[in-house]
Amino acid sequence: MMYIALKFNEMINTQDLNDLVDLMTDDHVFIDIPERSTEAKR
Repeated sequence: MMYIALKFNEMINTQDLNDLVDLMTDDHVFIDIPERSTEAKR
C-alpha cells in the first residue's frame, strides 16, 4: 500500500498523467481543491 501512495505522489510531482490514471481505481475521485474534483477513467 505504501508503494502505491509513493508512486501516486511521484506521478503528481512529475505531472505524468498517463501513469497517474493507471494507478487510480475506477471509482477514484481526485480532489485538488475544494469544489473541484476529477473522477478517474472518464
